[in-house]
Amino acid sequence: MRNFLNPYNVEYGKVYNALHDLQLDTIARFAYKEANRQERLLEILENICLDEKTIYYRQAILNDFIKDRFMYHNIQLEIAAMEKAYAEYDGCRSQRAKTKIKSEVGIVDASMSLRDYAYALRRLLEIFGRLDNLFNEHKPSSEGLKVYAHAVHKRNASEGFYKLRERVEAILESGSSYGYCIKLDDYLVPEEMKYMLVKGKYEGEKFSLFKKKTSQNNKVELNSKVEEDSRRIVVDAYNRLIVIIEDIFETLFDEVSYIIKDFIFFEFGIYLYETLGEAGEYVTFPTFGKTINYKKAKDPFLLIRYINEGYRTIVYGNDLLIEDNESALVCGSNNTGKTVFLRTIGIFQVFAQTGLMVPADYAETVIRSDIISIFSGEEKDTNVGGRFEKEAIDIKEIIDSVNERSLVIINEIFQSTFAEDGENALFDILDYFTLINVKWITVTHLLGLLDRVNNFEADVKVFQTTGEEEKYKIKTIQN
Repeated sequence: MRNFLNPYNVEYGKVYNALHDLQLDTIARFAYKEANRQERLLEILENICLDEKTIYYRQAILNDFIKDRFMYHNIQLEIAAMEKAYAEYDGCRSQRAKTKIKSEVGIVDASMSLRDYAYALRRLLEIFGRLDNLFNEHKPSSEGLKVYAHAVHKRNASEGFYKLRERVEAILESGSSYGYCIKLDDYLVPEEMKYMLVKGKYEGEKFSLFKKKTSQNNKVELNSKVEEDSRRIVVDAYNRLIVIIEDIFETLFDEVSYIIKDFIFFEFGIYLYETLGEAGEYVTFPTFGKTINYKKAKDPFLLIRYINEGYRTIVYGNDLLIEDNESALVCGSNNTGKTVFLRTIGIFQVFAQTGLMVPADYAETVIRSDIISIFSGEEKDTNVGGRFEKEAIDIKEIIDSVNERSLVIINEIFQSTFAEDGENALFDILDYFTLINVKWITVTHLLGLLDRVNNFEADVKVFQTTGEEEKYKIKTIQN
């Protein structure tokens, strides 16, 4: 099935650890109650785009939906209708599979099955019609929706589609249960449908059984031999029609339903826009360049959490500028917003590279091949010793996998050892990252690193938090 979010089939980058570390999984739970929808959203956020074209393509569709909410909500309704139509079709297949287990399938079984399939196909054809009317009245501007609308219109307006509608209605009109007494006016199936779908196999002598004759009440009682032949022919004809309808349904469903799998991305984008907008927060789509440059950037997790839980606590916006040749060290006393600042940068990077907006006055960032995080956690029972050993192993795995296009986010590691040992270990790790040109952003309580900033192999920008009175506000910036 085609991918609505990745029409150019470009390679994705990855997010390692950060979905949990940055609390994106919690944001997903705020947005959706259903576990399967949370998982689908996180799967999308985990696979970041590596090219601007795909990112801007997604932004444009989301912008279309933001500007025309009527179109957005009606597509939502049609997606629900598609899922219902497919559920009915799948139910037909299950019922048919059970019926075929019988030693003998009667005309009643076959005709009812054909009727049910025709109802499912009719519902799918109606969806094409409604979508076509929607896009005719609400012209999308984004490339993705234009292509989708064109495909729907091309199919819906075709002569073959018009005839298909007529034939589906003919099946429904003649799809009643006949038993072994044939109503000759109906020919069991419409004449045109019979010749088109059965492809002539029964056009000769055997179908002459069903040619119209004059008899009392327009019915004829068949003897046992003709009865058996007619039953077999009719059941076979019905089953052939069903197979063809299955092929038609699945082909047409594939042409419009690929939007279902990925539409949750746009639903989440609208959720962000409405949730943050109702709280008076400004949001913007990031652009891409050679710097990480944010103006009044606010932590999306805190904003969404406070809005959902009814808190009135102020979330301060921070400015950030990290040049392409720089990494960043964030220092400060406890409970002054270091981790919040780091989480803001991490979430912004994930949202930017998946095509979502961010809560900031301005946002520009650099496309990274992967986003890797390691956050200090509670000590756990492991086979490798204590927390320090576990963190050292995690860092070693990161070192083995990163490249110059990676972004590494490190939060408060080496808390469980002596300060001097932790500072030496962290300095060596960060210095190696700078040596191999890997960009890192690190939050640490090890303030002794401030005295060693000039000893790094590359430029490091220092951010420092101060003050309980403006929690989560970056008060000073040092180069």
